Amino acid sequence: MTKHTPGPWEIGNKGDFGTFNPAHIYGNHGADSVAHVYGVPLHTTLEEVDSARYAAGLSNARLIAAAPELLEALELVHSSTAVLNHLDREHIDTIRSSHQESQG
Repeated sequence: MTKHTPGPWEIGNKGDFGTFNPAHIYGNHGADSVAHVYGVPLHTTLEEVDSARYAAGLSNARLIAAAPELLEALELVHSSTAVLNHLDREHIDTIRSSHQESQG
């Protein structure tokens, strides 16, 4: 399995035209492109993206950018016997399945 780009991941950067480019997710302090998010326009200002028209796309971008931190939290829960002892079987199965999917 190939290891993912380490976090943190960031939404957008200053584009070539001096506009915020929220349609891209970057890792490695902006050096690595991680993802392109559809539903968010290229070369826009952040104010334009905050409009209701692009709310779903921006929410998707935020979720993708949070992936490394979410994976870290999942791994902590998955490895914590104390936490797992207080959960029902359905929740434990969901945690284990999600962890397995994240590992490829």
